[in-house]
Amino acid sequence: MSFDPTPEAKDLFATLDKRWQALFAWGVEAKMPGQKLSIADWKAYRAAWLAQQEEYEPPDMPGSTLSVLPSIGAESNQLASVERDATSKGYATQGAIPGSNIDVTQTSESTRTAAEIDAAAKAAEEAAKKAAEAPASVWAAIPWYWKVGGAAVGVAIVVGAVRR
Repeated sequence: MSFDPTPEAKDLFATLDKRWQALFAWGVEAKMPGQKLSIADWKAYRAAWLAQQEEYEPPDMPGSTLSVLPSIGAESNQLASVERDATSKGYATQGAIPGSNIDVTQTSESTRTAAEIDAAAKAAEEAAKKAAEAPASVWAAIPWYWKVGGAAVGVAIVVGAVRR
């Protein structure tokens, strides 16, 4: 896999970066020391994005790595949280953050293709299940007295063959 963000993911990153830069210009680091980890996480995420790395290590999770592109939704939610807290200290937000509910399968061409393959495989699996259930549903549709009658005819044929 490579770093291949979709145009939507690129636009969302640009929006997030612009809004974080506005928070930095306002003085978020000095005014909100309780958001130190969120700020450090954004800086690590931003550095990885700009370097076009596939993964990054969040400062609050040493030794762990996260995929950059699918993490953009979490970064969006984190920014929303910081902005909410900043409004109580006089920061004027810039409205709702677009893409805070982004579908992570649509953040790169690779994940988009994988999601399409997965959907096709699920559709094929569902079709196979329906095909396998068809004979059972046909049998279930036959009235019980036809089944009993058919069994009786079968027994009569076998008994007649044995007597000869």
